Amino acid sequence: IIMQSNNGDLYFRAGIDIDGFNAGASAMEQRMKSLTSTVVNDSGRMDDALSSIGDTFTRIVGIGAAGGFIKEMFNVRSEMQNTEAMLKVFLGSAEKADKFFKELQGYAYNNVFEFKDLAQQSAQLLAYKTDVEDVIPTLNKLSEIAASTNAPLDELVTVFNKVKATNKLDSDAIYSLGGKGINVRETIAEITELETGQKLLAEEVDVTGLKFKDLEKIIEHMAGEGGKYSGMMEEKIRKMIITEVDKK
Repeated sequence: IIMQSNNGDLYFRAGIDIDGFNAGASAMEQRMKSLTSTVVNDSGRMDDALSSIGDTFTRIVGIGAAGGFIKEMFNVRSEMQNTEAMLKVFLGSAEKADKFFKELQGYAYNNVFEFKDLAQQSAQLLAYKTDVEDVIPTLNKLSEIAASTNAPLDELVTVFNKVKATNKLDSDAIYSLGGKGINVRETIAEITELETGQKLLAEEVDVTGLKFKDLEKIIEHMAGEGGKYSGMMEEKIRKMIITEVDKK
């Protein structure tokens, strides 16, 4: 069974390899759990969808597996409702929250992280006063870095928000970013050479007095158009699709 979303509408496809049923059922269950990223926030339609999935999934893998899956899906729906409520607070109206939520859903199809995580991190960015029109572009660049370095996306967002709130890219933030694939000194040296032609070794870079705007420049250099991490999510998605096709 594969659950997908098209403009907020859920639809499902099911198939069984009879010869490999026992092995296939376990793999199918795991793939279904990973597809919670496509869940939409419309609770009425979600209840109907879950009921339909439950009937089909139970017939295929048994009551125990289906029960666990449905419980997880309800938990995801609850998380989505909580996140949407936060978006309403940060954006000031249900209309603005709904508009952004739909934009985020459209963007999520091109991101390797689960939709619920993208929604939660978007709410965090909004909470720290990132303009709504900048949330998805910022999230995309941080996601490119996280996908490339295997850094936790939420930790990158946390450091980004801390630097934004204090307007200080201090030694703690620099150290934390270094462990997440962002070498501040090295990147500033690259930016300096591009802008002025001056070549610096990483250890020669003065990192005192760095501000939030410097972190934005660093992230843009690394994950913006032409950056070394730009397009990495697209490449990962392509590999994931090839791997999924090879399983069939």
